[in-house]
Amino acid sequence: MKRKDLTMILLPLSSLNCRLIIANSTNNQNRSKNQIINMIDISIPVDTKIIIVDDYKQMRRVMRSCLRELGLTNVIEAENGLQALDKIKNEAVEFVISDLNMPKMDGLELLNQIRSSTELSHLPIMLVTAESERDVLIQAIKAGVNNYVVKPFDAEIIALKIKAIFDPE
Repeated sequence: MKRKDLTMILLPLSSLNCRLIIANSTNNQNRSKNQIINMIDISIPVDTKIIIVDDYKQMRRVMRSCLRELGLTNVIEAENGLQALDKIKNEAVEFVISDLNMPKMDGLELLNQIRSSTELSHLPIMLVTAESERDVLIQAIKAGVNNYVVKPFDAEIIALKIKAIFDPE
């Protein structure tokens, strides 16, 4: 089965939310309403303050790019869980996207620290993982992670994961 060529188009719903439209585009210059195959309302305010936590600068850059495609630009970064925890406490972060494997404090420990804090336990958390980390991922689910994404990913996958967190049906 051949994968369809997809194009993402971001349409603002309002000043508060954004909508991602995934369109089938064999010819990007001649899009029509009939080409729209799926619509994802990610149901997250566009000004939501998000922290990306990853020890690899390139992975932070990739995630930031995906979020930008979704209209989410209020993003800060941290290189490890310790740095992230400090920023989360001091910078009014509203959504945490964290890698699992990092030095100093990994994503699972960051998750546990956030969930054990009365001030922070409400924060939605999405972990980024590799398939080989299945046992750790099970621990994260038991610890209360809201969702996870497996590498590699793209903006469409991130949109679906965010929608599942902020607009569970």
